[in-house]
Amino acid sequence: MDDIDVDALKAMPKEERRALAKLAKALLNCPDDDEETKTVLAEELRKRCARARAMLEAQSRSGAPTTSYAKAAAMGSTALGRPPPPPPPPPPTLFGVNASPYGAANVYGYESTAAYDGMPSVRFEGAAAYDADAPEPKRKKTLYERVEAPTSKEHAARMDRAHRFAKEAAKFASEASKSGRNTPTMQEMKKRDASAVGTNLALEKKYFRLTEAPSMATVRPPEVLVESLKLVKQRWTANGDYEYVKDQLKSIRQDLTVQHIRDGELVTQVYQTHARIALECADHAEYNQCQAVLKSLHAAALERVMEANCMDVDAGKKKSKKRSFSDRKRSSVEIASLPGADDIAEFTAYRLLYAAGAGSKSERSEALLRELRDVPKALKTHPFVTHALEVCEAKASSNFHRFFASYAKVARMGAYLMDIMAPSVRHDAVRAMIRAYAPTVPVDFVSRVLGFETPDDARAYLIEHHFAVIDAEDRMDCKATSAAIAANAPRRPISERLSRF
Repeated sequence: MDDIDVDALKAMPKEERRALAKLAKALLNCPDDDEETKTVLAEELRKRCARARAMLEAQSRSGAPTTSYAKAAAMGSTALGRPPPPPPPPPPTLFGVNASPYGAANVYGYESTAAYDGMPSVRFEGAAAYDADAPEPKRKKTLYERVEAPTSKEHAARMDRAHRFAKEAAKFASEASKSGRNTPTMQEMKKRDASAVGTNLALEKKYFRLTEAPSMATVRPPEVLVESLKLVKQRWTANGDYEYVKDQLKSIRQDLTVQHIRDGELVTQVYQTHARIALECADHAEYNQCQAVLKSLHAAALERVMEANCMDVDAGKKKSKKRSFSDRKRSSVEIASLPGADDIAEFTAYRLLYAAGAGSKSERSEALLRELRDVPKALKTHPFVTHALEVCEAKASSNFHRFFASYAKVARMGAYLMDIMAPSVRHDAVRAMIRAYAPTVPVDFVSRVLGFETPDDARAYLIEHHFAVIDAEDRMDCKATSAAIAANAPRRPISERLSRF
């Protein structure tokens, strides 16, 4: 090969120069006995050098300044006198040597010391010398160049959507004006005047979960809520529609909350009414919500009542250092006669009964201890509370005789809460009878002891839940019943039986 001008090499693109250096290095490192590989590499070098020399000669003949190989190739026939060659393919891996422009590290500054087949010595300068004529970076398109103009169909769709949104906005504004949404909210009015109340006069209003600050026009004042509560009680007595009553009571509670009415006779009456109706309908979720509020309301009310009667809240007594037995007895009578004490004691007893019967065994223990600790000393002598304490004690000691004897003496709506505990107490009681009363037990005795209304109810319960064997004399065979229970008992999986180990 002829000598290669350095200017010709500089006119080549950077990637082409790197690939040329890779070829030269692979040619130098090729074994002497591998003539075929040397021939292929040398031929590729000649082609690349000839192309660079032709490009430089074409530029000199046309009088154009020296430019990069990529720019000269873009000139086409004007620069080279013939159609521009296609762009070079990405350099492949040649004979185990990575010919990628970024494959080897020590390419720049390499100087060949040997020549093959008449090739001259070529020195490759550093990368900084070759970067002078690097291709210019591509200009980024502006926003208007990237976004294409919408077609007529797209423009029509956008206009239809704009008209639809305008109609929906007008409809929303009309509904807001009718419902009073354009009036000041309760939060704004409370900032101006703390005694501000709602202006809605409707006795019935559906409950909706609030998603924004309520308007004054949608909230009912306390005097309207009093009449609304009376209407709800009348509807419940007449129809017994729990869903309607629940919706109305929740709406009343919401109106009280947004007006910051958190205390007083009206609030207490609303929550007590809702708790009693929810308890009667076995809606324990709503009952728990009302009971949580009533606990704080009753504590504050009890404190006010005791202070008004000059009595110690914690001890439930006249403020004196020494008390005789007659004084203690008189104090309990005075507490029971205080206004509102029966309602406070009623819901205190409900909390004790619910804690003793709801949840798992560990949950019941923790809840009962917490409620026992929170019972005011002034109420521990009240008949409602003492009855609840007796029931809890009978349940904890598995004394089913005492439990069902207390069931007949329960006050107000405590029976609904004792019904939660009754199934487990009856189950344990029947198993204890089978072990204790051998060989037979009269069904009539089981009915009386376990609180069934009739012997037929007791017989159906024994057969359905305990596989009882009843003889002709209406007596339960304890031995045969025990064998039937063992035969029909579900067998637990082995993994569950071994889990305790």
